Amino acid sequence: MEYVPNSDEKIAETVYLVEATSEEQHSLWLMYSRGGAKIRGSNYPSGVKKLRWNQTNPGWVQQIGWLDNRPICVTIFWARIEGYLVGFWSSDSELVDYKMIKLWLEKTFPNVPTTNSTNFHHVTCHISERKINDKS
Repeated sequence: MEYVPNSDEKIAETVYLVEATSEEQHSLWLMYSRGGAKIRGSNYPSGVKKLRWNQTNPGWVQQIGWLDNRPICVTIFWARIEGYLVGFWSSDSELVDYKMIKLWLEKTFPNVPTTNSTNFHHVTCHISERKINDKS
């Protein structure tokens, strides 16, 4: 596991954000990573390219606000996928305010695209395009 110590460095380097619970994140790792292919079999699922996927240090929790005297928190775990830093976020607080979270994500990660675990293929396409552009 790679250790990326500074949250500011991770924020600046993040190329995509994915809304995903820890279970969804693990399922994506099983489906898309080379490590997951060793566990599930290299042909599962068929047609999905297996990616270099390394989890960085344990997550980061931020209390971003309050609602009815209860905290709204966002947790982010990062993974380096094909050399690019991708953040996986979820809100694990008692209350979840998606509007507040969206505004916080936009402020904290300006111009970083977002998706959810169902549409993770957007991340893989984005990374493929970046790899091509970075070679130019």
